[in-house]
Amino acid sequence: LNDSRKSAENQHPLMRYSLMESAKAYSYINRYEQAHKAICDAQQILIDDTNKERYNAAAIAHIKYYFYADVIEIARILLKRNNNDMAMPLIEDIFKRSSDGLLFPADNQINELLAEAYCDMGQYNKAEEIADKIITERCVYKDYVYYSDRNKIDALAYIAGSYADIGRRGRAYELLDKANHLLKSKSRQVITAYAKLSEWEKAMSLAEEDELVLIGCPYISIAGQAVLFKRYDAAEMALNGAIKAVEKYDNFGPLRVELVIEIADVFLSIGKADKAVRLINHAIGLFSVDKKDCYSPYNVKILAKIAIFCIKSGNIAKGMNLLHEAFEDITTYDNAFNKSEALMKIAEAYIDNNIAIKEKEAAILDKIVGV
Repeated sequence: LNDSRKSAENQHPLMRYSLMESAKAYSYINRYEQAHKAICDAQQILIDDTNKERYNAAAIAHIKYYFYADVIEIARILLKRNNNDMAMPLIEDIFKRSSDGLLFPADNQINELLAEAYCDMGQYNKAEEIADKIITERCVYKDYVYYSDRNKIDALAYIAGSYADIGRRGRAYELLDKANHLLKSKSRQVITAYAKLSEWEKAMSLAEEDELVLIGCPYISIAGQAVLFKRYDAAEMALNGAIKAVEKYDNFGPLRVELVIEIADVFLSIGKADKAVRLINHAIGLFSVDKKDCYSPYNVKILAKIAIFCIKSGNIAKGMNLLHEAFEDITTYDNAFNKSEALMKIAEAYIDNNIAIKEKEAAILDKIVGV
């Protein structure tokens, strides 16, 4: 991370991104003081950068969107780690700074993320207030109305799904009905909300109409909810839908590889180990073809996911070899920023799966950072 910061010291947007990625990583490992400092430093760069005359209002709205979205993501990481004391001020500050979305879709995207964050905190009334704040009919530029509607639908559907989680099914249906009246939508959040209500056929029918099914695959969301309900028949039905999507869209490169890994992982979780292993072998074959055209840190992420699958399925030696291979790949990168991003992908794999850092990892890390 220090390396990437040095490489970006004369490029404010890149420096800001590096700082926010650092803040996420620090939050993930409970280094809250460092996370807070990184956010403050990034915010100062944001202020300096958006005060420059070369940006118009639309450009500034988008620059702020990426920063605010990162802050909200950090707050949601903190909530998962039960650090409400740090998360709440971050969310409240963004809420004070958020606009009504009248001019730019980026503003409404922030409002959608705020609504989701307030749901995560259990403040459903606040979330609904923000969802209603998202502009639809008053949007100044008619070309933006569609995006505003989609943001509102996604916000309402996320809130509906959160109500379903706590057993308030009636309120969940009311919000979904409200969302469905706004636009005939194939929103991923709507699909997930129906799955949380055990409306498997409804969720599947919406997923089948989705035109970009490989990106944030709705079938995986359905399968994940089905597993939580121990409805393994519904999970398998959704996974088979995902497999058909992979077969249909053969030109999406690494996206299809990642989806096949996710499908295999869910099959493993429902006791279909043989099918899961066949799928992971297929993913390895696809990856060997696609990785040459892939962004380097993303290659590391894919390889780490395959490695973790192997470990979960009992092939620990193979899994650790693949993790070490992913680690070693980083030593070949010339770009310090790519190094830091890839390292964070590896760190997530180790942290999420409670894998200890041993001598092999320490030696590779020394090579990466040049110690």
